[in-house]
Amino acid sequence: KIMSLTDDALSKGGGLEQRIAKLQLLAKFLGVLIFSPNWNLIGSRSQDLSGVGGDTNTALASAMDEARMHMDCTVPIIPLKKFIEDGWKNLHLVVVIPWVVEFLHMARWDKVSLNSAFYQDVFILLRSIHKVMAHTVCNSSSSSYHTNMQLVVMQLESLFAEVVGLDVADRLPLMTLPPRITDCFSHITSLSSALDAASISNTSTVVASTAPTKLEAFDALPLYFSKGFLFASCSYMEEL
Repeated sequence: KIMSLTDDALSKGGGLEQRIAKLQLLAKFLGVLIFSPNWNLIGSRSQDLSGVGGDTNTALASAMDEARMHMDCTVPIIPLKKFIEDGWKNLHLVVVIPWVVEFLHMARWDKVSLNSAFYQDVFILLRSIHKVMAHTVCNSSSSSYHTNMQLVVMQLESLFAEVVGLDVADRLPLMTLPPRITDCFSHITSLSSALDAASISNTSTVVASTAPTKLEAFDALPLYFSKGFLFASCSYMEEL
């Protein structure tokens, strides 16, 4: 279902905010289903550390290590890395990152998943994207691309602060990101500049005459989100 909604959001321009919001809601629900089985384990271990027997604590720690090793040997239910890599390569981060962040927020209390090899690789990928995007925000010549990537950067910063931990995130190694579709980016940057210069009344005309026939590279398009959506997507937005 999440694959279908992602494709739907990318292939249809109208109502993009509502489509992303649906993806976020579904991702949060899936996150609860996937990560919640380990919430009680962490809670039990925390209670044990506060003053129950050491033997039980050792058993719980062993159970967590065993669960993590088992997870490392299984195929993840949601191919999160593929979604993120595709979003990076095809300039769809503004659509993909919001629901990925919501999904991973549900792992906040699941130390088993957070320490597994798969999710460590996911966080390394996201941290690498975050570093590149933070630099891009400061140097982008496209106002639309700058605004969209600023939103992506803030959402990722919220994830690292609330789920991963800033000290842990700072120690994550960075990876070499795959190349992006540069020809599509060049085209969409030109389209973005045209739309930025156009009046609201003429925007639809500009889109109709210059938009590519393939899936839009949404990252560089002038997208307008409501305050409610922005506040819900990033907990730090209200402080700005």
